Amino acid sequence: MKNIRYMKKTIVLFCLAIVVLTTSIHGVSGCGGDEKKQSPFVGTWDWTENVPGEQSFNIRIGERNDSLLFSISGVFFGGKKIHSSPSDYNWNDIPVVKIPSPMGNVAKSKICEVISNFYFDPERMDVYNDVSFELLNDSMMLFILDDNRCYWPDTAIMKRRDARNVDFSYEEEELMYRE
Repeated sequence: MKNIRYMKKTIVLFCLAIVVLTTSIHGVSGCGGDEKKQSPFVGTWDWTENVPGEQSFNIRIGERNDSLLFSISGVFFGGKKIHSSPSDYNWNDIPVVKIPSPMGNVAKSKICEVISNFYFDPERMDVYNDVSFELLNDSMMLFILDDNRCYWPDTAIMKRRDARNVDFSYEEEELMYRE
């Protein structure tokens, strides 16, 4: 009889140990499951028509909280027009476009015409034009700027350079569109 009770206790303890072990393993592997998946927009994107020494256009996209942050830079007309997104004292980009994280493959907002204009025109500081970013696949993105006065291309196919979440400044461009 003692052997049967001993065996029952052993089986119960063994089953309890398996339950505890299974629960603790699930708990450890489940810790990372609460992390939000990075947006597929995040990374650095280069224009497919970049020509060294002539033109270079890129978009850097980062994600913070529930928003995508964009900086847009370029060198155009053989270096006659250079646009670099503003940066803070730590050399982190200051976003020029901020968009709530989209659910689909298109992110849309507006951008101040003064930021994208070839000539600075203080009369146009309150003019905002549509801008959109559309993921074509995991390595290609379409940039569309509805601004016929810009020096950036109004439509550009962008190729992903990397998928690194760009560190952006907590400062905000004063001309950034705010809904």
